[in-house]
Amino acid sequence: MNPTYVFIASDGNRYGPSSLEELNQWFMEGRITDESELEEMPSGRRVTYGQLSRPAGPPPGSVYETPPSTAAYPRQFAPSAPIPNHLAKAIVSTVCIGCLPLGIMAIVQSAQVNGLAASGQYERAQEASRKADTWSNWSIGIGVVILVLEIVLRVVAGGSGKGF
Repeated sequence: MNPTYVFIASDGNRYGPSSLEELNQWFMEGRITDESELEEMPSGRRVTYGQLSRPAGPPPGSVYETPPSTAAYPRQFAPSAPIPNHLAKAIVSTVCIGCLPLGIMAIVQSAQVNGLAASGQYERAQEASRKADTWSNWSIGIGVVILVLEIVLRVVAGGSGKGF
């Protein structure tokens, strides 16, 4: 006959009797630790959970065998420097110089950077930062080209005596 155990909480409350399998489950859930005090039934002998003979890892097929935090989402480390959001550049490229549709795309991407970084999605935040910078540069480039073309056309039209 396998012994059962009563878990003695730090506040003195007693929980159980429980089988070693149940205690292993509690350990995997973080409800007890190696230092948790147990009373073996029916002998009354007091032991810690760490003193029991138990499997080294989670039971095979257990839902705790592969923790979801490491299985589904690889760990990302925070960058050493803040991720630039390029918001000022995006606004200037939209309002003052640039091409309106591309500038709006730059603003949308730059607005996402801080939220993604705050939620720990550093790779996506860096990608949004890169896209915001790219859209801003394109907006400024196209805006400058249009401005130069307009100046050239005005000079040419003004020199021939014809106006717009």
